[in-house]
Amino acid sequence: MSKGYKGVHAAVKFKSGLRPKHNVATGILGEIQHNNILLRWRSSLWKLVWLQLLIYTSIYLAISMIYRFALPTELAIKCEKLILWVRINSLQLPLTFLLGFYVSLVVKRGWEQYVKL
Repeated sequence: MSKGYKGVHAAVKFKSGLRPKHNVATGILGEIQHNNILLRWRSSLWKLVWLQLLIYTSIYLAISMIYRFALPTELAIKCEKLILWVRINSLQLPLTFLLGFYVSLVVKRGWEQYVKL
């Protein structure tokens, strides 16, 4: 065992020279947590969708607050009926049917790129 190391570090033998400054046990989550790599990455997913996510969350919270605190009882009951109607009618188009179109489109684009190479 290496002198001065405990746990995971004791089981790993390092060559002479640089040793990792992070805890090996935390893995990739530790790297993301300490370096904020998701925010520094130029093409980060968060940088692409943060505005849409903020708008969606704001609209959702506004509708929720209006429904919970501002609507009278009669309108709240009508909203609940509308929600139930939407849930019942949304079952008519199965999700797998719609996903089939999406998957076929993705496969088609991938195949076209392969052929062009």
